[in-house]
Amino acid sequence: MDRAIATPYIGLTDTALRADPSAEEAIASYDFGFRSIPTTVELLSFAAVWQGSSVVVHWETASEVDNLGFSLYRAESPAHKPDSPLNGGLIPSHAPPGSGLGASFSFLDYSVPPGRTYQYWLESVDVQGGKTRYAPAAIRVYKAYLPVIVRNH
Repeated sequence: MDRAIATPYIGLTDTALRADPSAEEAIASYDFGFRSIPTTVELLSFAAVWQGSSVVVHWETASEVDNLGFSLYRAESPAHKPDSPLNGGLIPSHAPPGSGLGASFSFLDYSVPPGRTYQYWLESVDVQGGKTRYAPAAIRVYKAYLPVIVRNH
């Protein structure tokens, strides 16, 4: 009775097992079993709201894997994607590197004149320096005119 012996995966592909070990093809088809973990941010929400005299940009992540932090960009047109971030330095991740945890973030943009529509882009920066830019959030900033109430005695 023939019995199959289970062997653990050691990183050899079927081609490498069948090839002559001295042949170049065996080395080319060798799979050493290294698997890279994606450096991603799973974004739950990204929005901009007018509050007082500034725009509050808020975003929340479900998870962050090897994320250093974020940069935020603003433009008046969705076609114009700015090159310079609003924030002076990287907005650091609140999740420990490699933890896969998420967090909440807010950024106050004080330099927005009313009467215009703005687009905000969020960009994550991973530990390898890779950058991912997310779709823009738009907000129309209106001028608010409050009525003047005069009290006559």
